Amino acid sequence: MQTRFITRSGKKRLLIIFAGWGMDSKPFATLSHPDFDILAVWDYRSPLFDLRLTDGYAEICVIAWSFGVYASQDVLPWLADRLSACVAVAGTPYPVDDTRGIPEAVFRATREAMSERALQKFYRRMCGSASAYGQFCANMPERGIEGLIDELDAIAACKTMPFTAWTLAVLTSDDAIFPIANQRQAWNGTRTVETNWPHLPDFQYLIDNYLIDKTLVQARFSAATKTYDEEAEVQRMIGAQLWDILRRERPALSGEILEIGPGTGVFTSFYLDSLGDVDWLYLMDLTPQQVRIPKDINMQYLQGDAEMDIRLVPSASLDAIVSNCAIQWFSDAPSFAAQAMRTLKKGGVFAFSTFLPDNLAEFYHAAGIAGLPTPPISQWSALADTTAREWTRKGFCHTLQFSSPMEVLRHLRRTGVNALRQAVWTPSRLERFCDSYIRTANGSCPLTYSATTQVWIK
Repeated sequence: MQTRFITRSGKKRLLIIFAGWGMDSKPFATLSHPDFDILAVWDYRSPLFDLRLTDGYAEICVIAWSFGVYASQDVLPWLADRLSACVAVAGTPYPVDDTRGIPEAVFRATREAMSERALQKFYRRMCGSASAYGQFCANMPERGIEGLIDELDAIAACKTMPFTAWTLAVLTSDDAIFPIANQRQAWNGTRTVETNWPHLPDFQYLIDNYLIDKTLVQARFSAATKTYDEEAEVQRMIGAQLWDILRRERPALSGEILEIGPGTGVFTSFYLDSLGDVDWLYLMDLTPQQVRIPKDINMQYLQGDAEMDIRLVPSASLDAIVSNCAIQWFSDAPSFAAQAMRTLKKGGVFAFSTFLPDNLAEFYHAAGIAGLPTPPISQWSALADTTAREWTRKGFCHTLQFSSPMEVLRHLRRTGVNALRQAVWTPSRLERFCDSYIRTANGSCPLTYSATTQVWIK
């Protein structure tokens, strides 16, 4: 494998892009993310990857494309202790397969007919349109034909065990390289998003929409500290529902308790008066706030990224982990949940609430952007079945009404939940947003919160 850093400025997080066949680093040269260094990987004639390139990074995310999905599976197990989001795009773990990859006859014909002319034909099919091909040509890879043939031979010969920790597969229905039916078959059982993209995706879109900018999350919630309690009506309602479920299982929390994302203490206030014999209460947040805790309770604030720091907590060391409206800001919330269950003692409880994919649908529709890449309820159920001795859940849906789209934006800013991406609201964009926003019969602007509250027992 060959590698090159696209951006490298000492960030704590690393994004690795495993490119498809026929690539080098040039098509990715303009990519950026304020929270990640970016490393491009290509040329799979050799499966060797220099793991030293990942030294010093606390969190690693992956976007693997086309044959890069397959090739990355030799590397990802070695990075498992730091991996969060692993997104597969327009490819499968089975590169040459009649039902789950590129049909063998098509692959063989491509290999046998490979020439400079055939390569350009492949690139055009990959791009899907003349305009996309024109843009691709501006950063055309510089690869020799003999090396590309050798790469195809290496891919066909190598038998890699499929990696099982993919967090999302982005399927491309207008794909002229990997048939969409084969993509669906290969990713059966994995969380998927189906698009009408060609084989070549918009990588900057993927980066902006499927990676959480935790620096931005921290900044937005810090800025909303003074207004959060006033505006967080829904978060308080969700917390009340979560506490109602939790206290049926644990009328009094005791032992060692960890709360993830306590913020200003909205959920903390529900269980404080019902604490039993507490050894320690830990409050972990990206930006810890002062929460009023009785002086007789041993309490410690922990500043950190809980998604990654949970991996440092010894197994079977905690009695309870609670979290209200926080883990949707993780790159891979299900992996965090599995880690949380690992750290619990037998009989320990993991109580959490998180938003679902249709959360704030009115806002995202009007803004023309994708929402948080949160897991659907089916994925939470499947994980609970495999990690919890028993579990219970309850859905939550509540719609707020605002006088105008501008009041919707004001509400989101004052609660900090507009932390998905850094956006410039130009006058024209604001006008489009206001014109597109759904209104009810009486002219109000709805904003619907959709969440799940769950309690898992180990």
